[in-house]
Amino acid sequence: MIDALIFIYQNAKEKLNYFNIASPSTTSVRNIVEDLVQACQLKPKIHYTGGSKGWNGDVPHFQYDTQKLSQLGWQAKLSSNEAIKNAVQEIWDENQ
Repeated sequence: MIDALIFIYQNAKEKLNYFNIASPSTTSVRNIVEDLVQACQLKPKIHYTGGSKGWNGDVPHFQYDTQKLSQLGWQAKLSSNEAIKNAVQEIWDENQ
């Protein structure tokens, strides 16, 4: 995030602008749970509910449009899955 903000500050020409800062990839609840389970070295029984729609008000799939920032020349260093895995592991390691 900080890298993107600095990049925008140094490279965007307009005085007032907006950008979606994100990886162009996505992740899933399943992937996040699997990363948590692996980092914590647990073997729980996992049950997903809600079907393909999730719960009322849930947004089952969302992805930011990062094309504008990409056209400016910035790319995320990690995919969504890599960022989640790193964050989970860092939080786990800090709390041991």
